[in-house]
Amino acid sequence: SVNNGLSWDPIFDDESTFSVGDVAVSRSNPDVVWVGTGETPPRPWGYAYSGTGVFKSTDAGHTWENMGLSDTHHIGKVLIDPRNEDNVFVAAIGHVWTRNEERGVFSTRNGGASWEKVLYAGDDAGAIDIIMDPRNSKVLYAAIWQAVSGMPHVAGEKSGLYRSQDGGTTWTHLRSEERR
Repeated sequence: SVNNGLSWDPIFDDESTFSVGDVAVSRSNPDVVWVGTGETPPRPWGYAYSGTGVFKSTDAGHTWENMGLSDTHHIGKVLIDPRNEDNVFVAAIGHVWTRNEERGVFSTRNGGASWEKVLYAGDDAGAIDIIMDPRNSKVLYAAIWQAVSGMPHVAGEKSGLYRSQDGGTTWTHLRSEERR
């Protein structure tokens, strides 16, 4: 929309998927927009359309480039470092119905040219959300959801909040006894 929402033009209709999990706009450069594809499942046993990875636009959504992570299937959150648009984190849920390796938190320091898996709790645990401390971009919190549809439990011991104090290099699982 260019008129405060009175009318809308589609900008993602020609891409390889129609399902979107998250949209993020860079604070430092609003022309940079990221889309994490794949609907976020409403619960571990619910159905959601899978996506084809993460997409980036450098011209405010006029054109898009697939930047990878195609086997994540469901992306819950895309987080752009407000101080550096090339630093991006992706919270990937992974396959809803089966185990897979492409889940957890992924990071790029070069605008999506390459990705590193920085938080991985297992092939049955995906990241649903990630946030950054607004006062310190080195402090990150990620929510991990251990669940694969058809498993006997909804949320296993890997589920919970994880914290990084070094920009996503290392992570600590914040269990209730550690927060006291």
